[in-house]
Amino acid sequence: MNKMLVLMGLALLTVVFIPTEVLAALPNYAQGGNLESDLQSKGQAITKILSLIVGIVAIMGILVGAIKIGGGNPDSGKTFVISGIVALVIAGSVYGIATMVA
Repeated sequence: MNKMLVLMGLALLTVVFIPTEVLAALPNYAQGGNLESDLQSKGQAITKILSLIVGIVAIMGILVGAIKIGGGNPDSGKTFVISGIVALVIAGSVYGIATMVA
């Protein structure tokens, strides 16, 4: 009988305290927050990071092209420089459009 009371008490405590634990683990929008603003801020962060990565790779491509041109291989170097400039223009355009839309 004593074990039954202990088990019933534990079951009652579990039922009382589980909803608060479940709600604590849910994201903001599931607790009545704004899903659109959460997704928008995450999208902006992803766009900034990707634009930064593409910009760094583009600058590295321009530098490699300059080294190749200086090293006596102008055809290959010109390809790297042009590709780097195009990548910078595309990354800048994507970042500009994404910030203007948001």
